[in-house]
Amino acid sequence: MKKIVMGILTLLMMFCLTAQVLPKGQDTPVSDGIIAPGEYPLVRAAGNTDIGIALSSDSAILYLSITAPAEGWVSLGLGSLKMNGAFMVFAFDNKGKTSITEETGKGKSHSINKSNVLISSAVKEADGKTVLEFAVKSAEYVKNGKLDLIAAFGKRDSRTALHAWKTSLTVQIQ
Repeated sequence: MKKIVMGILTLLMMFCLTAQVLPKGQDTPVSDGIIAPGEYPLVRAAGNTDIGIALSSDSAILYLSITAPAEGWVSLGLGSLKMNGAFMVFAFDNKGKTSITEETGKGKSHSINKSNVLISSAVKEADGKTVLEFAVKSAEYVKNGKLDLIAAFGKRDSRTALHAWKTSLTVQIQ
């Protein structure tokens, strides 16, 4: 029964989060692990998790954030609504020792990439929440004016620990 309810809630979140239009940003978000008010022009609540998205004024750089109610790992994946084939950024902050990895989804698993594409990144944990911010070139992930992404978090500081929550959404880029 719990799986059915979670499935229905996930579908409702996906429906509510699709077709959101992203305005181009005027100010550049700073990847410092701290979300300032108004830093991301598009913020979507998904459960107890906030996903922030900004696009540079020239549309070249995509800025993303996730704020999750967990003292464990967080992740955002780009380019797919599923793990398979998605470019994923996993991060956690273990008492000030941070870890940020760039990975690619393979089926229902993932592995560390050999090359890095992040322009900037930061993770911080405070007050029972973990925040990840990063920037990438938008051309790699915005296709036909849309950005597909996945988000997840876990309750342990380990990139291989199972997720406690996950979702996916599509954002329309102007």
